[in-house]
Amino acid sequence: MTVSGLPQLPPLTPEAHRWQTVKTNPRRVQRRSVGAEAIVGLEAQNSKGQYDLYMVATLQSSVASKASSTVLTLSHLKEKFELALLTARFQHPECAATVLWDDQVPAIISYEPPESDKVALAWAKNCVHIRLTAKSAYDVWGELEEERSATNCTTPSKSFELFLIANIEHQDAEIPARACVDVLIHSNHLFWDGISSRMFVGELFRSLNDLLGGPTGQQPPKFDWGEEVNNLGPAIFDCLCLDVEALGTEFDDKCKEYTAALGSRGLPFTPGLGFPRCELITLSAEKSKAIIKTIKTRLGPEYTITHFAQAAIVLALLDTLKPDDLTDDEFFVTPTSVDGRRWMEKEVANRFYPMCQTAAVVRVDHLKSIHVSHEDAKETQVEALEHACRDVKASYDRWLKNPYQLALGLRVHNFEANYLKAYVEVAPH
Repeated sequence: MTVSGLPQLPPLTPEAHRWQTVKTNPRRVQRRSVGAEAIVGLEAQNSKGQYDLYMVATLQSSVASKASSTVLTLSHLKEKFELALLTARFQHPECAATVLWDDQVPAIISYEPPESDKVALAWAKNCVHIRLTAKSAYDVWGELEEERSATNCTTPSKSFELFLIANIEHQDAEIPARACVDVLIHSNHLFWDGISSRMFVGELFRSLNDLLGGPTGQQPPKFDWGEEVNNLGPAIFDCLCLDVEALGTEFDDKCKEYTAALGSRGLPFTPGLGFPRCELITLSAEKSKAIIKTIKTRLGPEYTITHFAQAAIVLALLDTLKPDDLTDDEFFVTPTSVDGRRWMEKEVANRFYPMCQTAAVVRVDHLKSIHVSHEDAKETQVEALEHACRDVKASYDRWLKNPYQLALGLRVHNFEANYLKAYVEVAPH
């Protein structure tokens, strides 16, 4: 299929995105971001934390400290997180990477090993923070965003940092048995995606568990700093199941088909920078299982909570915006992030920590027929959800079976990054 009238997509150039030693500083290596990295790494947005990732975990003391030789305090917990981070940095240097910008649109991802164990420990200490407050991790998350906005901060976020949050008198006070400590994890999306950040946090917590019983003031581990450069995630082009430099017209046509599929009714752009905000809904494990079971019983075993959630979002948008000019054949599309690891070599995919996202175009047809209100009869809402769910699944099925999808995403996202950069420069502020 060939689609005319579309902008020319830039070619894929693998060599431009591989790690290279910096000539002026042989200790430093860097690579040019690519694909979704290029979008979240745009200077205007990344320097203000627009795409930052947050994650919340809760630690609970299960026994009183007197049952152990170690008194559990926030200071002790901070120290052990710092030691765990040293090991994590050697294994996954991405957690200490930094970002640079030049005259090209895609950002530069850079890494330089610490000069000594002392310097490495100072880095780890600067990545772990304590907040003494009765507020939840979600409240602190909001405060961090508000502080950044109020001060107009344009320093890009660290690749990784975390906050230990507890309602106790001071950081050296004993944490009571069964008391909870919230852990707010904050990371720069340029260096991770949602999957790899959770993988990294999981490894960090397992390492923490091995260290918690140790004494306060424990000597940090020693590493041969500089060798960890070999542990940086490989260039994504070298991990694909296909050779992008050998792709031909069929790949070009698929890329054009994808961009053509993006045209539809959209939401108006609002000039300026939006304030990051989300609403959190907590469901019990039992409730979650019941929802999933109902979806599969009513629609089929191949349907997932993802299909349902995206269908619900479309219906919620319609109910909120209440468009009165819908035609019978009008449709809605949205690009949605997809884990790209399924298109990588298997031996690399499960341990690939850099950002690895492609996209699928989700299309929901006949908007007028599913434009229902949350006040309508339950069965009316369910029927609309069913219709939208089937369209969402059909969209995923269409793109996930495409063998070029990750390569396609890298190419299209490169184009989108250039478009967004140009839009920011000309948009009114």
